[in-house]
Amino acid sequence: QPLPLARWMAGGRTVEPLETPSPLDTSITLSLRLIPYSEHLWLLVARDVSRLLQLEQMRRDFVANVSHELRTPLTVVHGYLDMLDAAEHPDWAPILAEMQRQSQRMTQLVEDLLTLSRLES
Repeated sequence: QPLPLARWMAGGRTVEPLETPSPLDTSITLSLRLIPYSEHLWLLVARDVSRLLQLEQMRRDFVANVSHELRTPLTVVHGYLDMLDAAEHPDWAPILAEMQRQSQRMTQLVEDLLTLSRLES
């Protein structure tokens, strides 16, 4: 049974880049790419992508956490806006309508961020 790296290299010209732990330090993730530069010669390019992957995970966590944290205050704002009756204060009607539109827009943005976060994980 060949090693995973040997199987990957045997894929030749059709092989996709491979992300794999470094054989010397498993805390390092390498991105490996085979580049043919003649009929029988190949160049193996190895790139340390550990920091890039760590930053990407931090970004995903941040988006998920911020989205969850924004949900509660937006729910409170919606509740108070729903309690205000524009019929009692006709001069407030345009202001209340705009506040409701904008808070709904913010809620949709938060929902979109949460959906994106779920899809990424």
